[in-house]
Order: sequence, then structure tokens, then C-alpha cells
Amino acid sequence: MPDSPSLRSTEGRTRRCSDHCLPILPGRGRPKLYIACGISGQIQHTAGMDQSSMVISINSDPEAPINKIADYAITGDVNEIIPKMIKYYKQNSK
Repeated sequence: MPDSPSLRSTEGRTRRCSDHCLPILPGRGRPKLYIACGISGQIQHTAGMDQSSMVISINSDPEAPINKIADYAITGDVNEIIPKMIKYYKQNSK
């Protein structure tokens, strides 16, 4: 998923990246919203998101451990949910 200037966001990944991946650098600040897409919730990942104001999990597995950590958990296909979230945001923001 590319960066979204309209959402003022950046992309990070937990696995090996392709040429368009942006690294997650220490000291970039505390994110207001962290959306974990298809992340199981292993300790290597969750340790980096604990400073977020709000965590939303999107996962096809309703029993994924990340859902217990997230403030909100959405069960479904990330490729269907993210475009709907972006569309809703654009329609409802000033």
C-alpha cells in the first residue's frame, strides 16, 4: 500500500521490503493512529506500537493475538477494508 498524502501517513512493514518500502525509524514521534493490517501480534511487532494513541487491527483471523491488543479489531480482507476506510475518510473530512 502506498503512502497516502491525504491521510498524512507513511507505510511500514514487518517483513522484507520491496524497493518502495519506507523504514520505520526511531524518534519519528508517537503516531495518533496505528493500523495493523494482517499482523498476527507477535512480540516483535507489538513492542513497536505501544506508544500509539489508538490501534486498529485488520485481520482475516478473528482469533489473531493482535485483536486483543488493539483498541478496535476489524475482521476481514485488508484489500477490501482499507479502500473503504479511505473512501469514508475522504467523504467525511474537511
